[in-house]
Parts: sequence; structure tokens; C-alpha cells
Amino acid sequence: MSFTSWQFGLFTVIVFAVYYLPGVRNFQVQWLVLASLTFYGYGQPELLPLLGIAVLGSYIFLMLAFERRARWLPCGIAFNLGLLAFFKYKFLFIDPSSLSHTSDALFDFLLRLPLPIGISFFVFHNISLLVDLTRHKQARPTLGGVLLYVTFFPQLISGPITRAEVFMPQIRAKYLGDVDFVQAAKWIVSGLFFKLYAANNLNTITAYLDYPLSETLKPVDRWTLLFLYSFQIYADFFGYSSIALGLGLLFGYRLPVNFNLPYVSRSFSEFWTRWHMSLSNWLRNYLYIPLGGNRHGPMRTYLNLMIVMGLGGLAWGCAWLSRLGVVARRTACYRTSFVAAA
Repeated sequence: MSFTSWQFGLFTVIVFAVYYLPGVRNFQVQWLVLASLTFYGYGQPELLPLLGIAVLGSYIFLMLAFERRARWLPCGIAFNLGLLAFFKYKFLFIDPSSLSHTSDALFDFLLRLPLPIGISFFVFHNISLLVDLTRHKQARPTLGGVLLYVTFFPQLISGPITRAEVFMPQIRAKYLGDVDFVQAAKWIVSGLFFKLYAANNLNTITAYLDYPLSETLKPVDRWTLLFLYSFQIYADFFGYSSIALGLGLLFGYRLPVNFNLPYVSRSFSEFWTRWHMSLSNWLRNYLYIPLGGNRHGPMRTYLNLMIVMGLGGLAWGCAWLSRLGVVARRTACYRTSFVAAA
């Protein structure tokens, strides 16, 4: 269900209309959780159990970590990273075109599941939940609060990534009179403009970069389209994030601003403080600083930066590795057949 579809518009109107009814005030969290699960299940209903396992598993590890943090907090983080690694990289080792049955029905089922939408984002939210609430000794959250934090539909699919210590204190009764409709409308309208007008039109133009259309272009045209493509990516992502911020305000939640005019940056380091700011902050707070940051000399600083950017890339950029895995498996099969024939 795309943010720009009429189905999502109708969905939002219904959720909003019920959310502020006086009789629903004590059940606003539950209503938003139900709406968020409906939103997620609209596109991939078979993956709702997986989302539930990820959240419930993290909640159990969180409760255990409140008792003995040193033991259970790493286990909870490993649990989430294991989910992410399995679904991102399972096709490195298994050819999707020739999946065969194993003796384990559950494993067969998991192998046939597609890549869950937004898995990187809800895994990152789970890790933030585990680290923030145990590090800062916050009050134990309810299961409903945890479900809302991880599955809140404006941020569930593509962010922005909201830290648990920022989002959880916002969970309380919401009143229609407190909604900043002007600010919400500004974010939503600007987001729709960037998504529907800027990004979609640029996508039509930059489609000529694809083969074989690219073969008909002059070098100057290719560079021009590449320049336009950078703005297409920005318009698409900024548009989505803006709509998410506006939707969050409609329901009484402030999500972090994700972009701050990144293309006016004067250096690469400044660019990363302006582009996908919630992801940059997540990588800094949960990877770079725990690794030591810049506290151990320049060589260690450069190593930490390489580790952080490498792991951050692995969380999203796995397609080329999967293709390499398929090539390697097929090469091994061909080699075996050639040896047998010889």
C-alpha cells in the first residue's frame, strides 16, 4: 500500500477518524497497532507472523535484559541481526530457482518467503529498543507500547528510524485539539509533491539510463541523466520521509527529520550529517561510538569508519552478493557436470 495510493488515503482517513473518538482514547495504542499490522499485511500477509516473532522475541529479550543486561542484551541484538542476515543473504547459499524440499517443513517455509518489506528498519528499531531502555534504565514498557514503537505504520517500511528513548515517552493519550494540523499538512503536501511530481517525472526521464536505451545516448546526455538521477533519489526518499513526519503529527507523534538539504553540503562529512540523518545517527550511536569512535587515534578511527560503513551497506546492498552467490553455485554445478562427462 503506497503512501501515494488512494487505498492508503482511505486507510488513513478511517484510522484517523476512529483514533480520536472519546470511547477509543484508552485504546489508542491498540488501535494504532492494529492499523499498522493491517498496513503491513496488505502487501505481504504471509510475513505478518515473522514481524510478530521479531517484535515478541525482542520484547522477551528486553524483559530478560532488565534482569541481567550483560547476558541477554547481546543475545537480543544477535537475534535481530540473525533475522536480518538470514533474509538478506539466504540466496547466497541457496539457488531460488531450484529450491528443494528438506526434512524440516519450517525451514522450507522460511526459505520460500520473500524478503520482508522494511526488515532493516524494524530490526534497527528493535536494537534501539533493547539498547536504549536497558542503557538508560527506563521504566519497563508494555507489550503494546513496544508493538507500537516498532510497527508504527508511517515509519515501518522506510523510516525514519526513531530512537526508542525518544519515541516511548510520547506514548500517552492523544487529543484532537493538540494536533498541529498546519505543520502536518505542510509535511504531507510537500512530500506528495516530491513523490508524485518530482520523483515520478524524473523517473520517466532517467529511465533512458537503462540498457539498451543508454546505448543511444551521447556522453553528455548520460552525465545529465546521471545528475538528474541523483535528484530523483533525493525527491523519492525525502518525499516519503516528509509524508511520514506529517502522518506522525496527525496521530500525536513527532518523528525525526531525515533530510536537511544534503546537496548544499560543502564536504562529504557534512553530506552524511544531512542525508538520511536518522540512519547516520543510528550507525553513530549503535556502531561507531561502541567501537571506540575517534578516541583511539587516527588509524583506529579510519578502521571504525570502514566497519560502520561496510556493515551499514550490508544491511541494504546485498543484491550483488546474492548474484555472486548464484553465479558461484552454478559454476560449481557446471564444473561437476564437466568433470563427470570427462
